[in-house]
Amino acid sequence: MVQVIKKNLDNTDAILINADEGMFYITFAGNLDLYIGYYGEDIRKTDKHSFIVSKDNYFLYRCFDELYDAIICEMPFKNGFVSLDKYPLKHLYYPLINNKVIEWHSDDGLYDKAAILFIEKIDGSYRITVKEGLVSDINIQTSSVRFRNHGSIYDPYNCAFMGLYNQLCTHNFDYEQITMDEYIDRIKIKKR
Repeated sequence: MVQVIKKNLDNTDAILINADEGMFYITFAGNLDLYIGYYGEDIRKTDKHSFIVSKDNYFLYRCFDELYDAIICEMPFKNGFVSLDKYPLKHLYYPLINNKVIEWHSDDGLYDKAAILFIEKIDGSYRITVKEGLVSDINIQTSSVRFRNHGSIYDPYNCAFMGLYNQLCTHNFDYEQITMDEYIDRIKIKKR
């Protein structure tokens, strides 16, 4: 099970996800872009780092479930339907979905060499994986995936990730109360 910690760092919220493999983060940086990444003791032992989001942490699970559905169903905007015709279909040339797995190549590097965020749905949970890559401008290895809010190759799907970040920032992780959705899911599981 993962633990979610919200911290205020330099007037911005950082969402820290403490998992068995190490610490993952979701943060909105001073350059007005979103970052999801990994840091831990074994950062250079392997180039992929993962954690599992299950219904044990229902709020986090629901947030990733909504994100996954928004991208798979091609509805990046939470409130309302917006025609994607006015956006360049860059995601057709740089696929965002590969066999029902979301693959976001970092906006910080070249497509084939950049860090990648994978979101995979498996048996009622999500595996979130960060694969290290290179930042093209300075040619250094990183385990941080950048989501540009202006000029992303996956525009407008960066809005769905900003929605995930905003949901996590407004939630009080110190006070968890069971929701009706979670209660219904628990009843369904017991009846099986």
